[in-house]
Amino acid sequence: PYIIAVGSDIARRNYPRMLQAMQLAWPALPDYHLLLAGHNPWPGTPLYQQAQAAGVLARLYFIQGPSDRELAQLYRDAVLPCCASSFEGFGLSVLESLACGTPVTCSDMRSLREVADDAAVYFPHDDASAMGESIVALAEDAEYRRQLRYRGLARAKLFTWRTAADLILQTLAQARAEF
Repeated sequence: PYIIAVGSDIARRNYPRMLQAMQLAWPALPDYHLLLAGHNPWPGTPLYQQAQAAGVLARLYFIQGPSDRELAQLYRDAVLPCCASSFEGFGLSVLESLACGTPVTCSDMRSLREVADDAAVYFPHDDASAMGESIVALAEDAEYRRQLRYRGLARAKLFTWRTAADLILQTLAQARAEF
């Protein structure tokens, strides 16, 4: 079983704190791994070096540049994704997880709440202990994961290209009416 995190190893992804959280979670989840999927070559990243220095590199899987189809399968096969970002403009990885039917743990920030609403478990992005507790709690509660799965699938249906186009057309019509 694994927890998935998606995106390159950049500061706002908060991977060092996520690794701390996983180190706190692993005693309760001894068979779990952390899978990271992104476009950067992982062995040269700070996270890879941090994991190596901490002696937990064997607990991590690294996937470089998965295709859309591969990424969707990685989400579906994960126990849960963790989006620990300290900043997100929208939260695409959270929406992708919801659309794949995978229950989400993520940072408690407005942009992620706008995407996931009541279909996620939230934690403060700067608190590795709370992050780890959220991961363990959700990983150990199959019934709650099932509930979040259905909430997430329903929530993801609100974010379609058709909905986006309709909102743009409404905004343009309103702007035109004001002139």
